[in-house]
Amino acid sequence: MLATLHRAGMDALRKIGSGVTPTEAMFMAGRNNLMIRFLLRNGQRTGAVRNLTCLEVENRRNVKDVYIIQVNTHKTASKFVCQLVLDEKLNHDVDTWARGRKLFLREKVGEAVSNDLHKAFFCDCKGDFLFSNELSRITRSVIGGSVTQMRKAQYYLVNFHFCALLSKVIL
Repeated sequence: MLATLHRAGMDALRKIGSGVTPTEAMFMAGRNNLMIRFLLRNGQRTGAVRNLTCLEVENRRNVKDVYIIQVNTHKTASKFVCQLVLDEKLNHDVDTWARGRKLFLREKVGEAVSNDLHKAFFCDCKGDFLFSNELSRITRSVIGGSVTQMRKAQYYLVNFHFCALLSKVIL
């Protein structure tokens, strides 16, 4: 299922990149593909991706071949900074999605919504923020597990590789 949805999302992004105004199905496939890739790449809670605004995406910084987005509204905002890191490919797809998002929303709900930088970057078909459980629902259906499990898997993967690397250096 993951491979099928990934292909559908990449196909939607490819069509959007060629200048096609997205249909609702393309809009959702491209959006869902990018949200899952953000979560897999960064290991953040869903709120960091769900609360991302167009302005935060527009203000991303390029630092040594990666792009960094600072998310201001997230669960631990009072104590921690939340940054989402994008490689060249993901950054390119974010730009593609931004153009497609604007075209889709302009046609669906009007110019004002499509140009509002304080709106959700990953929005519903009306330009509104997603419900708080929507991204969790998507990850459960696509990946088969919760975001918490996904975040723990990344932690264990990094820990495993670090320990393996450390044993090579010591031995």
